[in-house]
Amino acid sequence: MKPLLFIHPVGQACAFIFGLFNLLTGLTRRWFIIPLHINCGAIYYFVIFFGAVMGSLIAQWARSQGLPITMDAHKVTAMLMLILIAAGATTGVLLVRGSTQRKRLVRYHRWINIITIVLFIAQALSGVIMLVHIFRL
Repeated sequence: MKPLLFIHPVGQACAFIFGLFNLLTGLTRRWFIIPLHINCGAIYYFVIFFGAVMGSLIAQWARSQGLPITMDAHKVTAMLMLILIAAGATTGVLLVRGSTQRKRLVRYHRWINIITIVLFIAQALSGVIMLVHIFRL
């Protein structure tokens, strides 16, 4: 039963790899190939969104099985991340379509995604702490 709790973090770790790759290539412009950046970004956004839904369902299932899961801060941060993910994806789509505000959009897109990656790390830490707590029981 408890091994099912690893579905969410493993999926989110995969999303983090895509996001970190995109962040590093976008900031440094090394290996920056726009189709690759767009595809990795789409995978990153989709997997994070799907992972958030799966995380919520797995947490509900675990509570119904009697596991003491209290993820209030994790949940609030996840909701903030979903808003930022939507904003990052929107600015990315606008950049691909070619906007007159390109310079400003690039800045917004960059900072939104940097903040998302930082929140992602905080999410990972809070999730690992909860998993350690559950597996010690």
